[in-house]
Amino acid sequence: MLGGKIGGGKTNKLLSNIATSYVAEKASEHLQNYAKEAEEAESNDNEESELEILRQKRLEEMKNTRKELQENISLRGHGEYTEITQDEFLPNVTGSKQVVCHFYHKDFQRCKIIDNHLRILARTHPETKFVYINAEKSPFFVERLAIRTLPSLLFFRDGVNFERVLGFDGISNKDSFPTAAMAKRLIRSNMINPINHDESGSDSDED
Repeated sequence: MLGGKIGGGKTNKLLSNIATSYVAEKASEHLQNYAKEAEEAESNDNEESELEILRQKRLEEMKNTRKELQENISLRGHGEYTEITQDEFLPNVTGSKQVVCHFYHKDFQRCKIIDNHLRILARTHPETKFVYINAEKSPFFVERLAIRTLPSLLFFRDGVNFERVLGFDGISNKDSFPTAAMAKRLIRSNMINPINHDESGSDSDED
């Protein structure tokens, strides 16, 4: 009996030690799992937080773009093809972020062709201002900007003339061409954003 009691005590102690080790091991596993889950949760929270930040940033950009577009139309005359005088030239080309200005001659047929296409694009691309000016009545800017060919399209960004198109260069080899051909030329200079497949398609052929 005594031996049995001693054996039982040893067994109980061994079981107790095993139980303690098991509990400690399980506790360690739980702690590791908890740490892993917490890390994953934190990672997910960070990802969700980053996505939310990006979403809010995108919404703010869209809001600002919409506001700018509304101001361009209501305050700066975007959405129309407007004739300006020499005195109105500087306020117009510096008053909008992007401006296409056509120097024309009233008797030149190619100037009239340019007018027809720009008038259409002005209505469909309010992100950019479109104006035209009579070269004969604007000698100061014709001289200062070295206008030697008509029609001449001058591209302004933030008030600076950074590029120009002389005649139909880069648009078409013929007098008859679709408005999309003119749009593609403006798109290449980032003056307008494409709004359909005709404008965004290949422009390798200058028909």
